[in-house]
Amino acid sequence: MTRWLPPTFVALAALTAVGCRTRDDDRIPDPRCRVDAGEGNRPFFAGDEPTRDEIAGLVAELAQARGEKVIEVGMRLVGKGEPAVPALRGALVADDPALRANAAYLLGVLKDRRTVPDLVRASTDDPDAMVRYEAASALLELHDARGFAPLVGGLDDADARRRAKCIDVLAETTHERFGFEPDGEPVERAAAIRRWKAWLLARAQDPGVPAEGEVPENPDPGRSTSTSSPTRR
Repeated sequence: MTRWLPPTFVALAALTAVGCRTRDDDRIPDPRCRVDAGEGNRPFFAGDEPTRDEIAGLVAELAQARGEKVIEVGMRLVGKGEPAVPALRGALVADDPALRANAAYLLGVLKDRRTVPDLVRASTDDPDAMVRYEAASALLELHDARGFAPLVGGLDDADARRRAKCIDVLAETTHERFGFEPDGEPVERAAAIRRWKAWLLARAQDPGVPAEGEVPENPDPGRSTSTSSPTRR
């Protein structure tokens, strides 16, 4: 998927702009505006019926979009804010792997922590490698450390473009490359992968490292933890 930086204000603007009818009085939300988030989470605000129909149409467009059209449709979906999240969760299990990958990416942009279980499943179970890497990247956007292992595994991908995606996300999150270059010599790549795997093992064994499911401010064990929060885009 083409990488892009969505406007920071669009999700908030969408939440304030989308209306939702109520039952009896304004204090009782219409249940048709809510979608179950699962696992004990509060329901998603899904918007009124026209909003849900529009979002469904955008997801259908995303499935057919290519090139710059992906960016356009993706930005429109992000602009819908929370009401777009249920539809994107559904797209994570669509038949088309490109749609699943784009949905995972957009969920990372929207940063709704209720989607973490969906992204964990996609990052480990999806049969398509790019979907796994996009879901893992989204987890790191949500400060969930379970995104690291699929990306480290992806450093050994047969496709140099996918290797580049994985190292770029890891490097932007940890400020470290351990000498890995996606188009480097196989022997050099293998040595760097061993260093990344050793980093993962040390991170799992270090009692000072935050528990699984949390990304520290700087997860490189050889650096200070005073750096800023991770970003990849």
